[in-house]
Amino acid sequence: NYIHRLLAARDGSLWIGTDSGLTHYKDGVWTTWTEKNGLSDDDIEALAEGRDGSLWIGTDQGLDRMLNGRVDVWHTASGLPNEHVTALAVDWSGLLWVATHGGLASFDGSRLTSYPGVQKPAGSALSALGIAANGAGWTASTDGQLSRVADGILSPVPVHLPANDVDAMLFDRDG
Repeated sequence: NYIHRLLAARDGSLWIGTDSGLTHYKDGVWTTWTEKNGLSDDDIEALAEGRDGSLWIGTDQGLDRMLNGRVDVWHTASGLPNEHVTALAVDWSGLLWVATHGGLASFDGSRLTSYPGVQKPAGSALSALGIAANGAGWTASTDGQLSRVADGILSPVPVHLPANDVDAMLFDRDG
């Protein structure tokens, strides 16, 4: 197995996204979910915890939400720009942000919205997504482009990174 993502949940448990499914560790018990349990795919690319305790799961084949043992799945027919979900982030208001190979989307709990003005740079894919403490949204792409997201518009930030493929972001208290 290849581990793509780790998520330390608010309840103290650990979620592990791998290329062979999703594993949960809590109170000494390991539990694994796969497509056989309702996930859209076994290749787990991204994880985020919702304010309501839901677990958001980004796979190569869609966006999944696990809540109270139930799995719901969203695809391009549901409004995703692309089914390959690469990164997830929940902002201060509880809005879920979804980075895909085809661009950016958000989910407010009932409706999935794609942002046509926030598309992937030509020849690359959105690879990382984050919400800073000051509320600013940021994306990175596989060509090393760092961009700020505001009002549905992606604004590139001139930066020279040591590597092109950015997989994660971490923010300090100031954003």
